[in-house]
Amino acid sequence: MSSAPVLNLIIGQERFAQWVTAGDGYLGSDESAIDLGLGGSESIQRMKVTWPSRRFEYLTIGKGSS
Repeated sequence: MSSAPVLNLIIGQERFAQWVTAGDGYLGSDESAIDLGLGGSESIQRMKVTWPSRRFEYLTIGKGSS
């Protein structure tokens, strides 16, 4: 079982997955932030977060949300 949350994004017809990691840099100083671009899309259609416990949640993010 992974110890890092996984972020899955659906942007248009494309799907992306990114693992959230922290503490793997010099003296464990990496920040636990993810930066993803939208390419030519204006919004994310759907986002799924899978937590280390294997529980998950879906978030819908509309245009202009932050």
